[in-house]
Amino acid sequence: MYNDIVVYYDGVVNRKEVNKVKKLTANMEIREELKNRKLSFFDLAEKLGVCEQTVFRMLRKELSAEEKADLMTKINEIEVY
Repeated sequence: MYNDIVVYYDGVVNRKEVNKVKKLTANMEIREELKNRKLSFFDLAEKLGVCEQTVFRMLRKELSAEEKADLMTKINEIEVY
């Protein structure tokens, strides 16, 4: 049950931080590319033809190399306004 605890502060477990670390580490390349290009998740969702929430769900778990390459291609196709 508590085997997944990885973040400790002065011996006290902060479970919110544990969950935050897990969620934000998946697909960081995609997230950083969007950030560097000043694009939103909505912009990517619009390019993919899906809802913004679907993009968030896609990025929760680590994608395969092919899926990441496909998303990077889509990001590069988005025109910045």
